[in-house]
Amino acid sequence: MSTEAKIGKILILIAFVLKIIWILAMLGGAAMGTYAAMFAPFGMGALWTGMIAVFIILALIGLFLVWKAFDRMAAKDFHGAAIFALISAFLPPLDIIVLIGAIILFVSPESKK
Repeated sequence: MSTEAKIGKILILIAFVLKIIWILAMLGGAAMGTYAAMFAPFGMGALWTGMIAVFIILALIGLFLVWKAFDRMAAKDFHGAAIFALISAFLPPLDIIVLIGAIILFVSPESKK
């Protein structure tokens, strides 16, 4: 495995862990938003909780795509892994670490095979 592929794999692994932390933080925010909904006027707490729920769903989709990128790397398909990582990078929240890892995987010699 080339150096570029190793660096891309490490960056995507770091982003995977950060996405899990992000999802846990958003779950905490949703719980606090649900609590605030009891006291907020005009249903603003429910709006906050709904927005966080949408971000959690998008983050879970991104987490699944990063996991699929790892699956593709295990199958030695670095080009497919880079595509999954690139799609995941543009889902909210914008993940620069995955984007850099995907670009590095695209330029690795293994991706050209």
